[in-house]
Amino acid sequence: MDAWDLAVAAIERVSISENIVFRVSARNGGEYVLRLHRPGYHTLAELRSEQAWTAALRQAGVDVPVAVKTLRGDGYAPVPLHGETRYAGVLEWVAGEPMGSFIDDALRAGKPAVACERFKALGAIMAAIHNH
Repeated sequence: MDAWDLAVAAIERVSISENIVFRVSARNGGEYVLRLHRPGYHTLAELRSEQAWTAALRQAGVDVPVAVKTLRGDGYAPVPLHGETRYAGVLEWVAGEPMGSFIDDALRAGKPAVACERFKALGAIMAAIHNH
């Protein structure tokens, strides 16, 4: 986190898939996502392209997470881990509930209309991304 000059107050692992993902609470009160990208899965150029695309989506009005640049102005920092280099990226944390959990809860509560509204909202987001 030194590359971003973020003093960590707390860190919690969120998931391990192709990336190792952490929720980071900073001493400045900010909440962030730290992703350690799996070596060989995406090149640094591909990762930078993802950030450029999400920035363009944001400018087009699609609500996507905001990437945080390092002190050097980069989108990523190399991190040696177990003899490999992973690229770390930081995003602003977006509060929310996983879609699957929300849908399951709505259906268990006998509120399928609530689940349908979420799917409509998701469809609108997907359409905006497709149109972009």
